[in-house]
Amino acid sequence: MSFSSDRIQHSLERLIEVASGSSGQSHHVRRLLLGIFNAYDWPFELNRLRALDLDLVQDALNLIAASVTAPEEIHAAIPDGDRIFQAFWKIEAEQNQREVGQ
Repeated sequence: MSFSSDRIQHSLERLIEVASGSSGQSHHVRRLLLGIFNAYDWPFELNRLRALDLDLVQDALNLIAASVTAPEEIHAAIPDGDRIFQAFWKIEAEQNQREVGQ
């Protein structure tokens, strides 16, 4: 399984679309994607899956499974992936700063 299969590519594109939004689900999906991108800096708490609609959970599980054996990094599987993931990183880092400041 790789990020290039049609099913996985669809899941990845859908998750990126949701992560680009500003809802609570967007936040949790960004954390999932960042966890796959760099688990050391962005550990993913599995409980976050409970905050997602069931179809997004399935997309997340598809992507997690694909990431185990994918020959490429997640950001390399999409056009402009570096920029997209850096934007997600910035959004979540700012969110972390706000939470620490409270």
